[in-house]
Amino acid sequence: LSLDFAAQPLGLESWFSESTHWPQTLIAMTLKRVGSQQGPDFERLRHLMDAFPDHQWIAAGGVRDEKDLERLDDLGVAGVLLASALHQGQLTATTIAKWQAKKYPGKPGYFQQP
Repeated sequence: LSLDFAAQPLGLESWFSESTHWPQTLIAMTLKRVGSQQGPDFERLRHLMDAFPDHQWIAAGGVRDEKDLERLDDLGVAGVLLASALHQGQLTATTIAKWQAKKYPGKPGYFQQP
């Protein structure tokens, strides 16, 4: 399930507050941050993680570089969706492999180096 945000939550208000039927892992996507070079919406992620601590959160929108990945890791997100930083060369496969190995030790991944 992706909870999408623009200037406000996109969809029915109850989708964002009634967690009874949510899956264990959710995506929090701030659409205005996608490709913006503004960084992830750390404040919104922190709020969601504090409000719904029994869920795992995947951050989406705004990841620029390795510093953002480290900050998201420190925040405790379960994962990250990113594209623009890869497309623009701000993150490399080597950087992703390093972060992935740290976050998920012993698990194979797409970005593992031979």
